[in-house]
Amino acid sequence: MQAKKTKFLSLIMVISSMIFFTCIPYAVATPIDLTQFVTRVPSDVTFGPNINDATLYEDVGYSSTYLSNDPFLGDPGIFVPANMSTLTFDLDFFTTSNDSFSFGLLDPSGGALFFDFFHDGTAMGPGSYQYSDVTIDLIGLNLLGVTIGLEFYLQSN
Repeated sequence: MQAKKTKFLSLIMVISSMIFFTCIPYAVATPIDLTQFVTRVPSDVTFGPNINDATLYEDVGYSSTYLSNDPFLGDPGIFVPANMSTLTFDLDFFTTSNDSFSFGLLDPSGGALFFDFFHDGTAMGPGSYQYSDVTIDLIGLNLLGVTIGLEFYLQSN
């Protein structure tokens, strides 16, 4: 018998890597293909309508859901071209309980996170939250011309 899936998080991740060319006065965005990421239970993540959109759901059999591309664990990772300056994404987070969500920019050697974003559901409580234009400065983190990992993690509290 299949466990009933409760939708407690509708997470629409619009993730775009912003490429800034120094000789051109405007930005060009390149989407990251989230369909190439790994998840423990494929039915807990849906993709679309674009390759850079994903929705994570709670599965009653697990207390967490993740969407990951971690080179330390053997995934291909994401190469950051030398002409890219930021990673920008939007999150819509809907929960009916005290659930948490985090995003991590992963070191391919398994070291400390380069960047961590955390929505503390215990402190914030249930509701609808929007995080627009969350921007990570890849130049400041010295991540140009390297491969990184990304992970989106949903935790039931």
